[in-house]
Amino acid sequence: ALLVDLEYGGADCTNAMRVRIDEAAQFVELLDTVLAARAAGGTRYRYAVYDTIDRVEEFAITLATQTYKESVLGKTFDGLSVLDLPKGGGYPHFWSKLKELLVKMMQSADHVLVLELLAPYVCASKALEHVEGRHKVRVALEATGLLRAVENSGAVVVLLRVDVAADR
Repeated sequence: ALLVDLEYGGADCTNAMRVRIDEAAQFVELLDTVLAARAAGGTRYRYAVYDTIDRVEEFAITLATQTYKESVLGKTFDGLSVLDLPKGGGYPHFWSKLKELLVKMMQSADHVLVLELLAPYVCASKALEHVEGRHKVRVALEATGLLRAVENSGAVVVLLRVDVAADR
């Protein structure tokens, strides 16, 4: 099993093959390396665990912003995030990067487990609401149908209920 620790040492207590990722570029490099090894008949993981999808969302924003700033359209953009573009203009860039990362994650092992920490959520009929608006990914994935695509691919999204401070 491969455990990709994206959340500040949250998997220190496990004995699995663990990779600590701190930056978006590292995450993309890891995914590309794992996929290249699978394609070449090399190391093939039966299980991959990604802890947590919240960091994947942050990486998608970072990568979308970087890609946008490198484009002709965004060469003069000096904002911190592509999501700061007027009239929601950055969201298509974000969704494209998020989907790209999710597809690579789903292809990285025979069985994929994606963890998500839930703070004070209300879970009702597979819909999630959050008072403060954190952890938008699952709600947005459900709205766009991407979550169904993730789950239909054989990946599993595990929702871990934890009581944490809102400023975590």
